[in-house]
Amino acid sequence: MRALYLVLLFSLPIQATVYKWVDKDGNVHYGDQPKTSEQAKQVTVTSNNSTFNSTGANKWQQEYNENKQKDKQARLEKKTAEQEKKQRCDGYQRNLYTYQRSGRIYTMTAEGERQYISDEERASKIKELSKQLKKQCK
Repeated sequence: MRALYLVLLFSLPIQATVYKWVDKDGNVHYGDQPKTSEQAKQVTVTSNNSTFNSTGANKWQQEYNENKQKDKQARLEKKTAEQEKKQRCDGYQRNLYTYQRSGRIYTMTAEGERQYISDEERASKIKELSKQLKKQCK
C-alpha cells in the first residue's frame, strides 16, 4: 500500500506558482515570489508530460553506424582494387618495356637450358601487352 502511495505521488504533475513582473527599467523578471514594489502577475505554467522516445534515435544511430561501416568497406574495396590495377598495369608496362628495349629474350627450360623466343613471338607479345595496357589501364 505504501508503494502505491509513492507511485501516485510521483506520477502526479507538480505545479508551482510563478510570477512575472516588469521593473522600472523595462526588464521582465520571473520568480516564485512577487516583488512588492512592482506589479506582479501570476503566470500559469503547464508541464509537458511527454517522454522522450529513444527508440527512433537508437534506430537512426544504428542505421547511421551501419551506413558508415558500409561506406568504409566500399572505400577500402575501391582502394584495394585501384592498388591491384596499378600493380597489374605497372607489370604490363615493365614487360612491354623489356620486350621493346631488350636484346634477345629467353626462357629457361626444365633442363636448365635457355630457349630464345623468335622475332614473331616477340612481336606478338608486344602487341598483346600494348592491347592489355590500352584495355585495362586507361
